[in-house]
Amino acid sequence: MGGLGNLKRNDKRKNQQEKELSKIQIGTSFKSKDTSNAIFKRYTFSLTTEISENIDRLTLRSKTRRISRSDIIKLGLYSLNSLNDKERYRIITQLK
Repeated sequence: MGGLGNLKRNDKRKNQQEKELSKIQIGTSFKSKDTSNAIFKRYTFSLTTEISENIDRLTLRSKTRRISRSDIIKLGLYSLNSLNDKERYRIITQLK
């Protein structure tokens, strides 16, 4: 008789995934701790359908918590700013 044991997530795999996700630390690297006094402004920019769909996919793939489209943009900026000038230039020239 087949049990439901194979439906349970492997604890070892789950722990490994949690370790990987904890390295990312979504929400702590690019936000100030106190946003109660922060002034947020709305900006508009154009995206292709493909880029917009990629942003949506990334928001859904977050395993730790739901992140917004704005969070995805902030993460991208944070990632670009963490690169040295040579790496950043290489990536930018690939996209242009």
